[in-house]
Amino acid sequence: TSLDDTALLALGGDELSTNHTKSITYDGTGGRYFYFAFPQSFGALTATTINALSWNDWVLETRSVINAEGVSIPYYIYRSYNLINGTITVDWS
Repeated sequence: TSLDDTALLALGGDELSTNHTKSITYDGTGGRYFYFAFPQSFGALTATTINALSWNDWVLETRSVINAEGVSIPYYIYRSYNLINGTITVDWS
């Protein structure tokens, strides 16, 4: 399962950031994957927790994403390995 560039860029809306440190609550009701994507220039993740427990069970995709201005930017795209069914809080850093 993967997201195309349009779907990927829609995840963040108009959010601007200079790093990949973030806490996100995901609603996986019904069985869904969760994603986290950011430019490779931010550096790779060093720690991830789910509901305060260490976690590293993701699928990592690296590819260039074409943004709304037509610029190609290398991205890290993290996806949960398994579907979740419920609400979780993930701390990415």
